[in-house]
Amino acid sequence: MSPSSSNSSTKSKSSSHDLFGYLRSLPPSTLRTLYGNEQCGVYACRAILQHLPELARQFVLRLAVCGGTFPRKSVDLWTKNDAQGGGSENSAMKESKMSLIWMERLCVIEPLKRNSEEDEDMLDNDDSNSNSNGNELVVLTPEFNAGIKTSMTSLRSAPWPFVTPMQQASLKAKAAKVGLSTSKHKYPPPPTLMELERYTQRRWDSVLHYLVGSTSEGGEDVEDPPEAVVHFLERTGLMQEDPEWRRGGKAPLVITSRGYEFMLLDVHVQVWQFVLQYLKSLQMKFRNDKKAQEIQSEALLFLICLSYCRVGEAYPADALSKDAKILMKDFSKFGLIYLAFIPQELRSIW
Repeated sequence: MSPSSSNSSTKSKSSSHDLFGYLRSLPPSTLRTLYGNEQCGVYACRAILQHLPELARQFVLRLAVCGGTFPRKSVDLWTKNDAQGGGSENSAMKESKMSLIWMERLCVIEPLKRNSEEDEDMLDNDDSNSNSNGNELVVLTPEFNAGIKTSMTSLRSAPWPFVTPMQQASLKAKAAKVGLSTSKHKYPPPPTLMELERYTQRRWDSVLHYLVGSTSEGGEDVEDPPEAVVHFLERTGLMQEDPEWRRGGKAPLVITSRGYEFMLLDVHVQVWQFVLQYLKSLQMKFRNDKKAQEIQSEALLFLICLSYCRVGEAYPADALSKDAKILMKDFSKFGLIYLAFIPQELRSIW
């Protein structure tokens, strides 16, 4: 990779406003690793499919049911035939090429015989008319092909089996039977949707209030965020030790200019930027490049899988990998996940 392309990739990661934008900036090896994950890769493929342009989604589905390989000229004919129903054939062909470019960039298909300059022309120049298909084949990558086929034939909507109300009642009965219901391990009742919303809002408000040095809201005290979150705010440059502190001892943390910029963002962008900085911190934590890539992939798969879980339903943490359980604990500190400890060391996430 050239220095210019590396800088571009780093810039696009830092400026991404959502998970899909971040995925577009990842190298092919990382994307293939996500798609090929035995447990969660199918949900990564499903997420990519849902975020592709409409025409690209049609291409993927047609290719998947045609063995994953089709001549490029025949793929172009799909678009030409659609254009006969109305619209310009040139614009339809351009849309076809754009769709294939995005599919290639996301490692949905194997690289096409086309140079990078043509890619940029297609994305930046509406008048590009390049057409050098020859006898080329459009081929789904093996990892994506296997994952999307499994997704198309699977009836599972969530990556993990949820804990049914009947199972929760059974666990509560077992807790009462062994005397745990009156101990410090008391079985918590499942939180309602409103309670979950309040919990998330309270945790996130604690982060924002801590950033600006506020300790109350509407006359009520605001709890401080967990110590791990405070360290994270300092490590990511949103806060720093007060440079004007002259009283001796450890200087208190104050918000930085970067922190003020963060406060002005929409709450959804704030949460994503927080997650983005968390992903970067994970990579910096491990000097071993292989381990850093593994934990990054695990974190991305965990985020993708969470997007397919229903709010308010409980899922067993035992279904998670070792690294995913660490991510689960960290996300709970940010208020993105609600953890409940229940009998027999079964931990559930809402």
